[in-house]
Amino acid sequence: LVLLKLKALPSLSMQLQPANTPTGVIPRNGSNSQSSNRKFDYSSLPLHLQFISAAHTWYKFRHSCLSMFDVIHKWDTRWLLRLIHWPKRVKFLQLIKLVSRTGDGHSYPVIAIAPFALGFDPTFRLFKIFLAGFCIERSAYFVMKNSLRRKRPTEHLSLESAVTPGDRFSFPSGHTSAAFLVSTILALGFFDYSAFALIPLAWACAIGCSRILLGVHYPIDTIAGCLLGSSVAVLVSTNTYFATG
Repeated sequence: LVLLKLKALPSLSMQLQPANTPTGVIPRNGSNSQSSNRKFDYSSLPLHLQFISAAHTWYKFRHSCLSMFDVIHKWDTRWLLRLIHWPKRVKFLQLIKLVSRTGDGHSYPVIAIAPFALGFDPTFRLFKIFLAGFCIERSAYFVMKNSLRRKRPTEHLSLESAVTPGDRFSFPSGHTSAAFLVSTILALGFFDYSAFALIPLAWACAIGCSRILLGVHYPIDTIAGCLLGSSVAVLVSTNTYFATG
């Protein structure tokens, strides 16, 4: 019924044509040129037709979004398969697993307390930044993962992951998000934009790549994790409350 009424909408625009203009004929330059350039005012429609028009607009928007997501998913899958079938992947698989395990989270409390223990952070500024960052990042991570519920590559594709993931869903990558949170905080707050800041950032990139090579994440999952972790790190590191120590 909705589709039938949508098909009838173009006929409503005939009401805007002048009475002396034949159906299907566009007026030439002259007295009727302004009426030919006039846009159809949907607010003049009855309420039920306005609702149908809004439903049709939402349908077209949803269809375009689904088409875009389909293109992204195909690109994601293509690059995942390319990386999974990398000829030297099996040779370096143990190293890839080791890199991934460094992002499991066991070392993060040590990293957070180490600057204070070594005397570089007597006011606990970095520790407070780490604590606030992880509270925000983990909350956003769990909301996104359990709301979007993107399944792991092993459930979509005929491949086996090299490790057992901690949950069913893959978007965003929690390992990558936490790694970029820690590395960005260290780059901004501890290394103070020096060349040494590239070391933690390279480590975070290695963790993101390892999660793809292990077959537990798509490339877009790690990109989203990178954006989430680094943006939260910048947010808490530039906050005036923490900047003053």
